[in-house]
Amino acid sequence: MSGWAAPRTRFSKTSFNAKHDWSQYPTTSYTCPSCHANSELALRDLDKYAHSRAVLDEREDLAQLFQVLPEVMRSWGNSILPMWCAGCASPVLILYDATESHILGRCYWLSWVVEAAGVQGATQSGSNSGGAA
Repeated sequence: MSGWAAPRTRFSKTSFNAKHDWSQYPTTSYTCPSCHANSELALRDLDKYAHSRAVLDEREDLAQLFQVLPEVMRSWGNSILPMWCAGCASPVLILYDATESHILGRCYWLSWVVEAAGVQGATQSGSNSGGAA
């Protein structure tokens, strides 16, 4: 079953800024609605996919999952990070905004979470391990 959710309902931390968070290089914990396993997502994962939606062109299965979002919400967030649940390997797309600030450095705000709960998917490398690709 696919669906979408507000990040605050799935993640322990929903915003990052490089200057404030740099010394701690924090992670956020994603809780899967299907198996309730926790998967870690780090600032470096957000760095990797900042200002990119290329995953939708590279992976047809993830592009189809993206269609779950109502059309009006698909433009929210200038970046998309794919990850897979550490417990059940369900695919997850994280829409987020990546911006640059002279005061805060790189900033990230999670916008939406799109999930295919209970549907196992392969990571980019072909394994079913959890976490970001």
